[in-house]
Amino acid sequence: MGKFSVFCLSADADAMFICYGTQAGRIGFCDLVGNRIRGLKEFKAFQCTIGDLKLNKSGDKVLAIGYDKDPDEIFFHGKIKLFRRDGTLLAEFKYDGQPETCLFSFDERSVYAGCFGGEVVTFTIDGNVTNVFQAIDYNAVSRCIVGFDRSPDGKLLVTTGLKKAEIWSIDGSRIKVLQISEFTPINAVFSPDGRLIAVDEFVKVVTIYKTTGELVTRIPAYDSGGISDIVFSADSNYILVCNQMQGTKLFRIDGKHCSDYDTAPDTIRGIFVPNSDTMLTLSFKCIQKIDRKTGTVTTIRVIK
Repeated sequence: MGKFSVFCLSADADAMFICYGTQAGRIGFCDLVGNRIRGLKEFKAFQCTIGDLKLNKSGDKVLAIGYDKDPDEIFFHGKIKLFRRDGTLLAEFKYDGQPETCLFSFDERSVYAGCFGGEVVTFTIDGNVTNVFQAIDYNAVSRCIVGFDRSPDGKLLVTTGLKKAEIWSIDGSRIKVLQISEFTPINAVFSPDGRLIAVDEFVKVVTIYKTTGELVTRIPAYDSGGISDIVFSADSNYILVCNQMQGTKLFRIDGKHCSDYDTAPDTIRGIFVPNSDTMLTLSFKCIQKIDRKTGTVTTIRVIK
């Protein structure tokens, strides 16, 4: 498993900022050039590392999953907590299956979690469980949900695990099983326009589907090595693919290769900055800015 680093962008285009999580279990904030934001300080959220985090639409709350022990020792058993931006703990979300990833719902009234036991759990925003369904067969050799996303309209979920990706209605009705090759898919994301789903098969291939399940294209992104993140551009026309060992690449959704970027080793996350030619990547040690016009990669913040 190794260590995690995570980050996300706020939704406010007029006052956009980066929220990041560290391997030391801290949550911090900086602007798009890496400077600290006045009035916002790093705070301790977990004893160990942070596995995932997301801001709500208004940017004043942070939902995070983290660990109070080394995740190598306890595998995916994390805790989900909701904080104010000043570090005040608002709620903790508990379920027997121990969540592995999480996100805010569209209306910010619910939290959805993909769990180690193969369940998808719905919580109210104050931590009560309202729905559970089994996304991966309980008797399977490996039940862990490793990829999880919710559609922009809030009506669909996509999960990955055990050599398959599946599309679900929000209440847990299976809609489609996506065709996957020999490798277990890791990441799955909806496009911002809600028309497409991108799934990576960990080693080298990104596959794009319509949300109805039809195959659009398969992108042979890398010869080897592990794909660590896939992310759509705001207009849903491009996809950024991060690799921990072989840099970062940009493709059109029809599969055409656009650019290679020499990002830091262990780059594991990527983000398109809306309404700009800037992309951001995160490694275990730093946040980097990519200028799409020039291809220049600049380190804007060191993460400790």
